Amino acid sequence: MKKIGVYLSVGPHAGGSFQYCLSVLKYLEGLDKKKVKILAFVTNNAWGKILKKNIKIIKLIKPNKIELILNYLSIFVPANVIKFLLSKLSSNVRTLNSSKCDYLIFPSQENIASKINIKSITMIHDLMHRYERNFKEYDF
Repeated sequence: MKKIGVYLSVGPHAGGSFQYCLSVLKYLEGLDKKKVKILAFVTNNAWGKILKKNIKIIKLIKPNKIELILNYLSIFVPANVIKFLLSKLSSNVRTLNSSKCDYLIFPSQENIASKINIKSITMIHDLMHRYERNFKEYDF
């Protein structure tokens, strides 16, 4: 049996990103339950009321100051060093790594996706301005 995780950090207030999470969940819920087990890693309590009963919910905590500093330093420090440090210092990274998921889906662009030891799928949103230059925010 395959284990697929989905990292749900946004809530209903997030608009389009939340809707995208719902779409990903809709398709995951359509997979054969005899072949695939779905785990939801949540940081927002709203998901407890939204997710179907066959999806196991794993609650994550807000990042501590050390995690926030290491995330900032990841711009300057080699990725393998940050990944190692977070595997020791971040309870969320440890939780994700110990889940033994075959894949972990990040529907709302999370930087933790590059810090785990699991194959991950990350969505990239809002790129249309690169192709459709008539959008207001693309002015150069």
